[in-house]
Amino acid sequence: MDANIVETAKGVVSRFPNPAAGTAYSTQVVDNGVTVCVNSNVANADRAADTDLTNFATFNTVLGVSCPNTLRVKLEAAVPRGFYAGFVVGRQGLADLQALGSLQIRTFLNGEPRETVSGLGLLQVTALPGDKYQVSFPTNRAFDEVQLTRSSLLGLLDNLNVYYGFGIEPSAFRDQDPIRSDFASGVGKFQGSRNGVALVTLNDTTIIVNGERAADADLNNFAVIRTGLLGVLSRTSLRVDLNGAGQAGNAAGAVIRQGTGLLNTQLLNAITLRTYNAAGQLLETASGSTLLNQSLLTNGQVEVYFNTTQDFAKVEVEVSSTAAVLARTLVYQVFAEDKLSGFPATITPTGPLPVELVAFTAQAAGPAVQVAWRTASERNNQYFEVERALNPASGFTPIGRVAGSGTSNGRSYSFRDETAAATQAATLYYRLRQVDTDGTPEYSPVVAVSWKSTTQTAISLYPNPAAQSSTVRVSLTNSSEAAAVAVLKIYDMRGVLLRQLPADKLTLQGENLPAGLYHVVLTSAQGQTIGSQRLVVTGP
Repeated sequence: MDANIVETAKGVVSRFPNPAAGTAYSTQVVDNGVTVCVNSNVANADRAADTDLTNFATFNTVLGVSCPNTLRVKLEAAVPRGFYAGFVVGRQGLADLQALGSLQIRTFLNGEPRETVSGLGLLQVTALPGDKYQVSFPTNRAFDEVQLTRSSLLGLLDNLNVYYGFGIEPSAFRDQDPIRSDFASGVGKFQGSRNGVALVTLNDTTIIVNGERAADADLNNFAVIRTGLLGVLSRTSLRVDLNGAGQAGNAAGAVIRQGTGLLNTQLLNAITLRTYNAAGQLLETASGSTLLNQSLLTNGQVEVYFNTTQDFAKVEVEVSSTAAVLARTLVYQVFAEDKLSGFPATITPTGPLPVELVAFTAQAAGPAVQVAWRTASERNNQYFEVERALNPASGFTPIGRVAGSGTSNGRSYSFRDETAAATQAATLYYRLRQVDTDGTPEYSPVVAVSWKSTTQTAISLYPNPAAQSSTVRVSLTNSSEAAAVAVLKIYDMRGVLLRQLPADKLTLQGENLPAGLYHVVLTSAQGQTIGSQRLVVTGP
């Protein structure tokens, strides 16, 4: 029995008592904010968001290139970066697990896209009981929704069942303290053999190439096992020391790579794993698809392993095949670790997120720079410090402080740098230093502000702010340029064009814009921007 079966994990899943379309789930295909497909041919989509985690939605045949199967589900709450984002999927008789590499996972927070991952080079796939698989990736940003999209038109994923989406802590997927073959130097920490006969000289590169790399601390290095002449059956082995003691109940295995990604049954039958004690005595052997397990890591790497019943100190990988695909097997490392058995039966809430920044902008506003940012959540947030630099490589200087909201669901902030023009710099750089109540700092990404050319005409809007029904007059600083104005355009804050009007009267009348922030831009007949200004609409 696995010594570390994960029964309980922190995280969230897509489970709601009465999941409603548009709230708990969606099958729309949205591209750059525009809905291009209302229903992407996903059957029983609500079942991927209900409280019965044995229920499932189904990806049917793809309707077309512009309408791939897409299912987006809301999670019970937001989870912090570092948690795994993914879905539990399955289909009876799914023979080619590489088909799962044509799936794409996207995360969202408060409706805004966060991260997008696809392909076997980035997604991780692990087999679960009952013809199920978890397809996921470790995130770099917090999220509260996950979306699964089928990006291939091939029929291999027709009738794929989608059980639920999740955001779960890393310890539910991986042993956080494994024993590996990660010595400072791998020299003398391995042994190669051909057909059971140990190598007399380690320079015979027709059998093992760079064997020490499977035992050193660089887990991106690899040794190469060569099976010999194609068409001639031979057994080639690489035995590697562990940098610690593997315990009974641990999984003993190796991280390997083949050009095909996940190994099919035939190829898995050509691989044997063995464990040895420190004296080199054989302890246990496992071979073939009936005894070996595998999971997909990133970059095409595969873990092959079996659960042990005795303590061990060495792991051996043997390849025995005439197949061309196994003529060259890369071995990155061997390991002893506790493997997840199944999926956590109980998933408990994570608590509120730390301070999570979802937007950070800086824009020139006359002689000043307007800095604005928005948080999705806050926990123990004491304050933000706005920092500025003429050159990021030379360091940032604090120029102002804005109080945080302690613990909250997030809010919007702003700061006006009135001294920006006095620097006489063509470009300024800004960042935020967020400080918790215990003094722990966190830094935002850096944004740059370039001053507009003095030849560009400034415009003004009146009234601003304005009510929805107001007539807003647009005037130019240099009235002589008025004749050159051809078009007046209105954009939302995402940069989406909402209105395009003749600018002969330089007025906005009866546009009935919803309350919010907009950009008003004047362009010439040649399409050049004459001037722009932000418009605030307050309501009726």
